[in-house]
Amino acid sequence: MVSRRQSFLSIAALAASALPISARAQDRGQIRVGMIPIDVAAQAFYAQDESFFKNRNLDVDLQIASSGGAIYPAIASASLDIGAGNFVAIAQAHLHGIPLVLIAPAGSYSAKTPSAAIIVQKNSPITTAKDLSGKTIAVDSLKNLAYIAVASWATKNGLDINTVHVAEIPMSAMGAALAAGRIDAASILEPALSHALSDNDTRIIARHFDAIAPEFLEGAWFCTADYANTHRDVAHRFADAMTDASKWANKNPTAAGTVLQSYSKSPPTPIAFRTFFPEHLKAADVQLLIDAAARYGVIDRTFPAAELIAPGFG
Repeated sequence: MVSRRQSFLSIAALAASALPISARAQDRGQIRVGMIPIDVAAQAFYAQDESFFKNRNLDVDLQIASSGGAIYPAIASASLDIGAGNFVAIAQAHLHGIPLVLIAPAGSYSAKTPSAAIIVQKNSPITTAKDLSGKTIAVDSLKNLAYIAVASWATKNGLDINTVHVAEIPMSAMGAALAAGRIDAASILEPALSHALSDNDTRIIARHFDAIAPEFLEGAWFCTADYANTHRDVAHRFADAMTDASKWANKNPTAAGTVLQSYSKSPPTPIAFRTFFPEHLKAADVQLLIDAAARYGVIDRTFPAAELIAPGFG
């Protein structure tokens, strides 16, 4: 049996041939950026649409993935240069010797403006955590942030997460899977959440991210340590563009929602709650999820969050 590190690197090697690019081109500000079309990673959409990349002399090729799991090996293999991800997968890579580092914050969750929820069909008998025992709940990626949120909520409400079948389904497919009865519940984020609720066939049973903390940073923009070292100027310009986009989105939530929907190709449903975007990357904001991941066995152990942040970017 191969180790998780060997498996990760095998996937990375397979992806390495997908789209080569020269270091010289990268130094001119040409970057391949990977993300999934959700609110917490939408700064890149805003930076593209509002010319924040252009203002920083960056030529960015945005590549949209159906799930976050495809982004990490592509970054490790240099098929992508920078990606958006959550700390859990990046921490897993770090503990297995794969040098991924953070360079800018992505979106932050707040219980005041909850942008994630567990939903069920409106006619479902499920109303509490314990009702999910023996049932199936979908998350967009196994052993990831959504799983930690579901496990935290289950534990706080007297449900053994081991009695629940957790299935991995792309966020965009969760509504259909609920309607077809293939799953009983779904952990879903904006903008897919508002869209799923808009047809009046689903309802919320929990704001499960609250079980992690009332407020926490959900993810960050990351690259390899080698990329951060050899393309430091480009990486800093990208981080600055993310700061520009964060400031704009926080001041213009309605306009930001319109941009997000145009790039994610989601129906023009008003987004109920918008993500807040921090302007600076702080180790304390990252530590919370690293500790939670270790608590639920998603990573082998906790460690200082500062180890994940590229020197000069925190």
